[in-house]
Amino acid sequence: MIIPFTGACPMRQYCPGKPNPTGLKAFILANPNGLVCDVRIYQGKKTGTKTGHGEFNVGESAVLTLTETLVPGHIIYCDRFFTSIKLIDELQKRGFKCAGTIMKNRLPKYLLHNLQTDKQLAKQGRGSYDVLVREDEQIALTKWYDNKSVMFLSSIHAAETIDECRRYDRKTRSYVHVKRPEVVKQYNSNMGGVDLTDRLLAVCPSRMRTKKWTVRFISHFIDLSIVNAWINYKADQKMQGVRSHKILQLRAFKQSISEKILDDYLLSENEIERATEESLDVMEEKVSKTTKRGRPPVKAIPSTSLRQRGSLHLPAMGTSQHRCRQKSCVMKTTIYCQACDLPLCLTAKRNCFADFHLVGSN
Repeated sequence: MIIPFTGACPMRQYCPGKPNPTGLKAFILANPNGLVCDVRIYQGKKTGTKTGHGEFNVGESAVLTLTETLVPGHIIYCDRFFTSIKLIDELQKRGFKCAGTIMKNRLPKYLLHNLQTDKQLAKQGRGSYDVLVREDEQIALTKWYDNKSVMFLSSIHAAETIDECRRYDRKTRSYVHVKRPEVVKQYNSNMGGVDLTDRLLAVCPSRMRTKKWTVRFISHFIDLSIVNAWINYKADQKMQGVRSHKILQLRAFKQSISEKILDDYLLSENEIERATEESLDVMEEKVSKTTKRGRPPVKAIPSTSLRQRGSLHLPAMGTSQHRCRQKSCVMKTTIYCQACDLPLCLTAKRNCFADFHLVGSN
């Protein structure tokens, strides 16, 4: 993950191909649904050597450090930057299974000679594969050919089961069914959590202009904590049987958090005391000074958390009639709420004042 930042910082990196190529690089441990479990900031080539992983490279030490907080038994999926035989053996000792793509230059040459070449797999067609299993049967190397060959190194999956996936064929301009080993299926279904997190972080990010990398770092992790909270909120709502169209989207979820923070700030003890001490004459004077001609401007409906704060909302009698702001009410009234500053009916037949604050819908 890249934390966007273009100012002066000794840890700034440039990674072409990323949505934000310039910034602070971070190694992320995330679930397939995008929930971030742990973060480690890249601080140079010697990152990880001071944490007891000096014999491993940067990618391997990053995986070992991120998995220190995990309970043994998890399955770790990583891309070719991290995967190696040494890493999988070390994770095996710690009680973790691992699967991921791997580079050719990280494999011994005798293994590559025992595997079928790309030309041999290409002759067999798309979906062909070759598997090598180590003598102790702890690690399997799978080479799968689609449009080009891809190699997978795994300690849990290989080609024990074969299914079919749908792929597009440019020659025939149609979709075809291609054979797919189990390791490819599991890798594709469980990878992509960090990319999903990056996509969610792009929704209304709090990126104010700053020259200090610490400010950008803090604002980025505030957004990250909100994304994690929204993922947990969405999962809880689905477990409770709430329909999907009633679950808040990420943008609305962020807005509700900001409204709650603003309401708590505006309704502090000093603000409550100041609001209760204002007389009706001062309130009417404020309304009269808004406009000299025509209708006064329409006042915004307060947020739900503010409307349900019962200690502040008290009815007051005004001097002129205004249209009631409760939904489905078309009557006029002189009574208004002191906190909301909105006209609401309060009669023996209609109690729009209570409906507006209790139900919280308008």
